[in-house]
Amino acid sequence: MNLTSPKGRSWGFSLTRRSPKAKEQTGFHSLQSELLRQSAAWDLDSARDAAAREVQSIVSGPEALSKLSKIREEYDQQLAGVEVQLSLAAGRQADEAKAILKLADRCREGIEKVE
Repeated sequence: MNLTSPKGRSWGFSLTRRSPKAKEQTGFHSLQSELLRQSAAWDLDSARDAAAREVQSIVSGPEALSKLSKIREEYDQQLAGVEVQLSLAAGRQADEAKAILKLADRCREGIEKVE
């Protein structure tokens, strides 16, 4: 707890002192967080290196072209499937919009009849 003068200035001393154990714990926590950060960076680097080795082994192998063509075919099939799903969804939305417009027209006609 820092003490302040009536004018709000600090007198420069505190009634509570940090014990050496508290200082050690603070140092330990900062060291622990630094070690965790370094560990995460190392994990990221090792994962990146493993992915690079995997890609290199795929590309440099004798059957690399056949694997790549299979991957390309799978990609094209998945892309075609997604395009179909998007067009179906767009068609459903268009149909729903038309139905809502028809309902709005019927409501407007009903209101005009009542008036």
